[in-house]
Amino acid sequence: MATERYEMFREGVVMTEALLFIERALQAKKLSPKLQQRAEQALDARSNAFIMDWFTIRDMPAAEDGKLLDLAGEVARELGKK
Repeated sequence: MATERYEMFREGVVMTEALLFIERALQAKKLSPKLQQRAEQALDARSNAFIMDWFTIRDMPAAEDGKLLDLAGEVARELGKK
């Protein structure tokens, strides 16, 4: 049975993997212009939220994490088409 600490760690790893996956696709310029722009805006908004301390990492709303995972899915689908 997984502990609460383990689940928090696992969730953090998943979010980090999603961020890195999107960032690598952006840097490689492998996305359509529309998705490239949306992804850049999403990552910038997330970064600004942390910089401005609107959320602490621990308090980031689950809805925001869901948006990040949805975006990573869109990026994966687009990369799979190429």
